[in-house]
Amino acid sequence: METTDLGEVDVAQVAVGQKVTVTFDAILGQSFSGQVSRISPLGETSAGEVRYTAVIGLDEVTPAIRWGMTARVSIEVK
Repeated sequence: METTDLGEVDVAQVAVGQKVTVTFDAILGQSFSGQVSRISPLGETSAGEVRYTAVIGLDEVTPAIRWGMTARVSIEVK
């Protein structure tokens, strides 16, 4: 999965391999674990803010997860 709202302040604290927890609005009561597998080196500017794309690899993918679903990604930073 991809997230495109990683701001420039936050991206400095994120690295490949960091653990993440993902929840989906459409899949109530479940959370999924994974890790950051890639971070785009080039940000995109939107509404005056620079945002980066982070690719998240989930440890388990169920048939209920579909591309385009709204998800919340929590990245564990140290």
